[in-house]
Amino acid sequence: MTDLVAPRPIAWVSSVSDEGRRNLAPFSYYQAVCSRPPMVVFSVAWWPDGRMKDTLANVLATREMVINHVTDAHAEAMNATSAAFPPETSEWDACGIAAESAAVVAPPRVAGALACLECKLVHALPLGGGAPGKPSATLVVAEVVHFAVASELLRRDARGRLLPIDAGQCSRSAASAGSRTLARRIASSFCAPRRPGARPVTDSSVRPSGTDTVEPTRLFGSMPAEVSIYEVGPRDGLQNEATILSADRKIEMIEGLVDAGVKRIEVTSFVNPRWIPALADHMEVATRIRRKPGVTYSALVPNLRGLDAASRAGMQEIAVFMAASQTHNRKNINKTTEEALATYREVVTEARSRGMTVRGYVSTVYGCPYEGEVPFEQVLRVGKSLLDMGCYELSLGDTIGVGTPRQVEYILDGLLHADIRLDQLAVHFHDTRGTALANITVALQLGIRTVDSAIGGLGGCPYAPGASGNVSTEDVVYMLHGMGCRTGIDLDRLVAISARLGGHLARELPSKYLKAHLGHCARVGKPLA
Repeated sequence: MTDLVAPRPIAWVSSVSDEGRRNLAPFSYYQAVCSRPPMVVFSVAWWPDGRMKDTLANVLATREMVINHVTDAHAEAMNATSAAFPPETSEWDACGIAAESAAVVAPPRVAGALACLECKLVHALPLGGGAPGKPSATLVVAEVVHFAVASELLRRDARGRLLPIDAGQCSRSAASAGSRTLARRIASSFCAPRRPGARPVTDSSVRPSGTDTVEPTRLFGSMPAEVSIYEVGPRDGLQNEATILSADRKIEMIEGLVDAGVKRIEVTSFVNPRWIPALADHMEVATRIRRKPGVTYSALVPNLRGLDAASRAGMQEIAVFMAASQTHNRKNINKTTEEALATYREVVTEARSRGMTVRGYVSTVYGCPYEGEVPFEQVLRVGKSLLDMGCYELSLGDTIGVGTPRQVEYILDGLLHADIRLDQLAVHFHDTRGTALANITVALQLGIRTVDSAIGGLGGCPYAPGASGNVSTEDVVYMLHGMGCRTGIDLDRLVAISARLGGHLARELPSKYLKAHLGHCARVGKPLA
């Protein structure tokens, strides 16, 4: 199946009965439902001695469910699932997919389903009923946290990009013109990503009740409710600084970031001090930091020797790094691409045998300081190789800050079409040309949920001429909070750390939010935290 992104708010209403009749309810107000995140609402009619009662109880207990759209061919599989609504033959066009049957089950998904919606229960409202000979009813409201559709239902353009689901194919069993229109409207909502310039459907039959016009599609309708920040300042940020901080200052910085709410942080790099003098104290830093439960502490390693040192320091996660371009690999790690892959296969295999998780960095994704534009095929080859050897996540690096939003869409779209999952991808932007926040916004709209950043905008690669700092963590957090995305990070504590850090490094940090904060404090006479 192919994971999809809903580029606009999605909601629909359907009814499910214990006899297996599943009919899409009248839905003239679809465009008026502007939920973020996407929601699904349906009613459940159940009998005291029916199987649906047990299924509903399971959903209420676990707060989780999967809505599977299946055909008659999968009825046997559905019946074999103990916690399933009966999958008798019916016609149901929810999501614009012509399904002969539909069922709500507890995870996991049903193999071979036309589509699966993984949901978290938000609310269950008893609607009454239950009189002798009559069923009871419950209204279920759930958040759609993941949507996937069978690949055979998808079409691609000449460049291999996904087009909206074929409404004609998906609604062939629709019984009326109204159902077909609704199926087209909902089907066109699911594409990954939406084609640039595509216009929303404005069928009169799906206008909000009592209005003359359709409400415009919201630009940020698919922004995530929560984003994971991967802090790289202590490693990627400090490695290129002229002023070398003491181990005490680094530990203070790391512990302060964690206390501010950072849950994933790269603390150092176990490289030869001759190559990165600023991180020569990696063992002291890694062993002295106060580790908080629930926080992932990571370190970069270049080879098996570095892995041994990281293991002795008690690291539970490591990261390996290489470029998508041949020349940058030679300059940065003194290896060809093939040699680097061979080395990292050994490192990743050994790390996983020790119970460590491994993250992979791919640099120069959007451009190389030596080769210029990097062909997408090289990015895909390196990325797939790192995943195949056991990396759980790829951080896609814009090493010299040349990426633009349209380029981000092209790269991410291509990787997703190559069967790389959204949860395997993270973005890592340098703000050299001021496009980092715009690039991050595009990535989030396409389904990315992990963003690398560095406190204060620290950073720059010693072996990438022209590479300025990473995008600032406080700039990213400010933007995300302003757009309604949760990070779990206290912005005030974050900017206080950044302000102190600038003093320790004796220079002005590039963070825009920090500059605005310092200017505001100066104007109102407020002391710095």
